[in-house]
Amino acid sequence: MILPSRPLAGGLKKAFLEAWAVQLKGTVESTIMPLPMVRRLKSGMAVAYDVDDRCTNKDGGALIGGLYVLAKGNRMVPIAVFHSGFSDVLEKDLLALLESAEIPGAGDGKVALSSTADFAGVWSRSSATQAKYVTGAGVFAGSAAVSVDETFTLNADDTFKYSFKGVSSATPIEDTAEGKWKVDDDTLVLSGKDVRRYVLYGAGSDPKVGHFLVKNAYNGITEHLEISNPRRPLSGSWLQKKKE
Repeated sequence: MILPSRPLAGGLKKAFLEAWAVQLKGTVESTIMPLPMVRRLKSGMAVAYDVDDRCTNKDGGALIGGLYVLAKGNRMVPIAVFHSGFSDVLEKDLLALLESAEIPGAGDGKVALSSTADFAGVWSRSSATQAKYVTGAGVFAGSAAVSVDETFTLNADDTFKYSFKGVSSATPIEDTAEGKWKVDDDTLVLSGKDVRRYVLYGAGSDPKVGHFLVKNAYNGITEHLEISNPRRPLSGSWLQKKKE
């Protein structure tokens, strides 16, 4: 459902959240607080998007609902998408639609994906998994336990500190860095003894659990989230902001 274009005011994220409240929540019952995710398309256009795979319609039927806001120059276009399942064909066709879109009268200006202010703060994630190997006879043969703690401290004065601590099969791994940070379009750039780059997928908040930042998991990898299913399990690395 491609809606009429309208003036872009207040930035991409604000435009998306306003459109979500009217176009998606006004049509279905949604279970998520949208971030949104953001991405620079090959066409140069900016897109903000999010997808809830547990929506229900007014009759209680289950469906998947998503919203995409395309923006260029001084105009934006909301596109609401409703369907019943994910597939490679859907991913390919949806991306082709977004990449081929044009917004008449929008101008050639490049819309910012986000504001640097969205990312300042202390962001961390931690996880642990427990697993054991046994032989066919049930004899213990080793451990596959993994625990991870990662923290990005992005200060308002453009300095950063990074800390990673992990344990895999009782083998500790530790990494630290510090220096200057900046946001280059869709990339977090950390400049210290070396330069590290992480693709930023989005930042947002939930009234119950606070602020989140979503990025790719590994330095130097330029992968993107699925445009049709950005919240697919194991998609991206989700970090929570420390309360001030």
